[in-house]
Order: sequence, then C-alpha cells, then structure tokens
Amino acid sequence: FTTNLRKNCWFILLLLERINTMSLESSVLSLLVQKLGELLADKAKLLRGVKGQIQSMQRELTWMQSYLKDVDEGQEESNETFLTRTREIRNITFDAENVIDLFIIVEDTRRRQSLLKSNTSILSQAQNSDLRSLFVFQLESHYGSVNLACVHKNFRFLKVLDISSPSHSMSGLVLPTELGNLIHLTYLGINGLLPITLPESIANLRNLLTLDCKNCKLVIEVPNIFLQLRRLRHLLSGYMEAPIDKLKFHTLNSLQTLWGIRGGDWMLKEMSKLSPTIKRLGINDISSNEQLEAVFQCPSFKSGHLHAFGLQWRICVKLQNIELSFLCHGLRKMKLCGPIGEEEYSPPNLSLPNLEKVMFLGSMLKSNETLATLGKLPNLRYLCLDINSYMGTEWTCSVGEFSQLKHLEILGLSNLEEWTVEEGAMPRLRFLRVSHCPRLTRLPKLGNNVVVYREI
Repeated sequence: FTTNLRKNCWFILLLLERINTMSLESSVLSLLVQKLGELLADKAKLLRGVKGQIQSMQRELTWMQSYLKDVDEGQEESNETFLTRTREIRNITFDAENVIDLFIIVEDTRRRQSLLKSNTSILSQAQNSDLRSLFVFQLESHYGSVNLACVHKNFRFLKVLDISSPSHSMSGLVLPTELGNLIHLTYLGINGLLPITLPESIANLRNLLTLDCKNCKLVIEVPNIFLQLRRLRHLLSGYMEAPIDKLKFHTLNSLQTLWGIRGGDWMLKEMSKLSPTIKRLGINDISSNEQLEAVFQCPSFKSGHLHAFGLQWRICVKLQNIELSFLCHGLRKMKLCGPIGEEEYSPPNLSLPNLEKVMFLGSMLKSNETLATLGKLPNLRYLCLDINSYMGTEWTCSVGEFSQLKHLEILGLSNLEEWTVEEGAMPRLRFLRVSHCPRLTRLPKLGNNVVVYREI
C-alpha cells in the first residue's frame, strides 16, 4: 500500500517538473490524482493516528481533480495562473508523501504494540517461512516471553539468529534442543551477562559459519560438540566453561577465528592439529608452561596466516624470550596478558615489521630496553601498557622511537616516576591517556596536536 502511494506521489512530481517543457495530457495527471485518492480512501480505516490529515488530503485531491478536469475540457486560463496552480499541486503532492511517512510510523507502532501486548509467546504468533534473519533483543519483558523452541517451526529457513539472554535470571539461559533443527543457519550470536548453555543438537548445524559468544560465558557439556561443524570459520567466546581436557577442533579445516577459548591440557594434542587457515587466535587462562609452549605449535605461526594473537596466562607461568621468537612476521595485532621473562641484557625478540597494535597487561617488564624494542617496530600505531605491564621507575623514549605511534595508553603503572620523550620521538602521536599512575607527577612535552586525557 505505502509503496503504491509513494510511486504515485513521485510520478506526479516528475510530470509536474516537465509540465512547462512539453505538451502534457492533463487527463493523464488527473487519472494519477484520482488513483492516489482511491488508495487513501481504501486504506483510511487503518490510518488511526493520521485520520484528520488523510481527510484533509482527500479534499485537496478532489480539488486537484476538478481543476485538471477543467483544464482538460479547454477552459482558458492565463499562463501565470496555470503555473501557480501547478506549484500548488506540487506542494500538495509533497504533503501527501509526508502523510504517507507518518502513516508508516503510526501503523508500524500499532502493529508492534499489538504483537507485544499478547500474553502468549511472541515468536509463536509470528509465522514467516521466508524470514532469513531474526534478532531477539529481550527474551523476557512485561509484555510476554520469547519461546525459542518454536523458532525452527515458524522460521525454518533462518540463516541469521542473534539472541540476548535475560540479565535478571539467576540460572542464565539454556538454549533449547530444537535450535539444532535450523539446518540453514550460518550465523548464531549470543549475548548476555549470565552463562549460556549450548545443547548437544548444535552439532547438527552443518552450515554454521560463525558462532559468536564473545559477550557471554559459554557453557558446553559435550566436549566434542564442534567436531561436526566442519564449515565453521569463526568461533568466539568471552569465557568457556567445558570439559577442558577433552576439547577438540582438528576437524574444522576452514577455521579462521578461534578466540576466547579457555586453555587446558586439550592444547597438548590439539594445537598442532589446528587448521593453518586460522587468522585470529586467542587463548585464555593457560595454567602450565607445557600449555603455553603448545600454543606456538599452531600451524598458523608457520603458514604466516596469523594476523591477530591474544594470550592470557596465570601468574605461575612465564612467557620466555624463545617463545616470542615464534611469532610470525605477518602479525598485526597482539595482546599479551601475563608475566614475561626478561633475560639479562636480552630484551624480548619482537622483530615484527607488520605489527600495528600491541597491548600488555600484567607483563611485569622491568627493563627500559624492552620498551625501546617496542619503539623500533616500524608500523606500531597503537600501544597500551596496562596494569603492572611495566615495573620500572623510569621510561625514556629516544629519538626515532615510536615513529608511527598515534594512540598511547598508560594505565596502572604504579612504579613509574619519570617519563621522558626526547625530541624526534613519537612524532605522530595524537592521543594520550594516562590513568592510575600516582608517582608520575609530570608529563613530558608533546606536540600541540596531542589530545591528553588524564585520570587521577
């Protein structure tokens, strides 16, 4: 209905634009105006919030029809008067389009309220087998609840499903077994503060390309649940609770992202079997040196495909210089959370020409030479030194260091007392954030174009 109204309005405008440059049968224009009026009259009962404007618009359209009929019958009128009438018709047509837009808003609001105020499950009312994407922003509200178990019946060709779990439920969200029937699904996204439990039937989603749970805690009761998802390319988890020692991923030959996975003894056998196509690798909560060493057995380090690398390990484990040397030259982003060993007179080897973004957290670096090594990275644009990443009292940035750095964050370096930036260092810096560095009382002189944000 609204599409037809829009077409008639714009067609009338198009004809009016050309009315002075060509001979136009006014009967054609009159027919279009009549059609527009009929469309408004037929649907007037639906236009509750704009009923008065519709009635006024119908009166204007009736006047337009009468005027155009007179012109068509040959009644003479001066050219100036004719042009004035034409402008009036143009304005009325614009008004008609505005009313149509208002109708769309009113009708859509009425439809949504009608759906939400029902006491039955929202999704059980909706039946649209052609729907391909479904976003559920709130599973429970005072209007009703969403029954995910009926999704596979009403939306069997669904390809994209994004779910937000309830924030007030103490038990979290257990996804229904019926979701395994959505065999056409290619994307499944889950968000929520509380645990999300995946059913074993998820293994039936053979066309699934992305499982995005990076904003929630993922609970997996069956460790081999991913083995059947052979087409899976992206697996992201905020935190994974599973039988850690039995996780398996070696059948995922198209995997490109494996991020937020909890470390465990599963790594000792599985890391060397992972697909060399992985571009983003992130492992959390590594609890032993053996697990840490296994990370670097991932074939992506040798294939050069790895672009983003994130690692978080416990304080009882220490990343050694020899392990950092395995990082591939194609790496662009790196996040290291945990202690890093510094051998005397031998700062960590970070010969990574393509590295653009680096974050350290809890690294406990002590040598200024280590930071100088970072400063020599030719393409480093973003650097974040987070809580206890540097334990030294002084930091000197020498000439030529951090030549491409644009964004710098210094957070929670409680020992840092003096920071010196020599002339010629950090020439491209544009943003600086300093927070919770109580002993750093004075900032170095930086360029006039640097935005400084300091928190006490």
